[in-house]
Amino acid sequence: MKTAVSMWSMQKKFYSGEMNIKKFVDFAVDQGCDGVELLDCFLKTDDDITQAARLLADRQMPVAAFSIGNDFVTSEEKLFNEQVEYIKHGIDMAETLNAPVLRVFSGSSKPGITFEEGMKQIVNGLKACTGYAEKNRITMALENHGRFAGRSEQIGR
Repeated sequence: MKTAVSMWSMQKKFYSGEMNIKKFVDFAVDQGCDGVELLDCFLKTDDDITQAARLLADRQMPVAAFSIGNDFVTSEEKLFNEQVEYIKHGIDMAETLNAPVLRVFSGSSKPGITFEEGMKQIVNGLKACTGYAEKNRITMALENHGRFAGRSEQIGR
């Protein structure tokens, strides 16, 4: 069995500024972890990603997954298309980090959007990204979180 630690497990320290990518990778190495999960909410720019990739390579620490916080539940086409592009950029970042997996979300409930409408948007959004992910050899993993993908029977639809 291999173990990985997520940046989210140290979110309070990241948000307070007490933790940064170097300290996080050092922690993972010191704990004997086999990998890390990185989140774009803590690596906000392409420069952050490049710096992280170099640091991880230097420390020989693989990225088990790169995670983003997308949301396909919207009735606005412009916002929907922005989320598709956001995931495609996440795929590019995962590739830069040599992460085999991009963890994605479905979306959150919105006033005026029914469950069925939201599910349709989510499925369409994920379908719009799968070809790009496949071309770049990145597996998209859907987080089981929230109203739309919080239970196994929702994901298997």
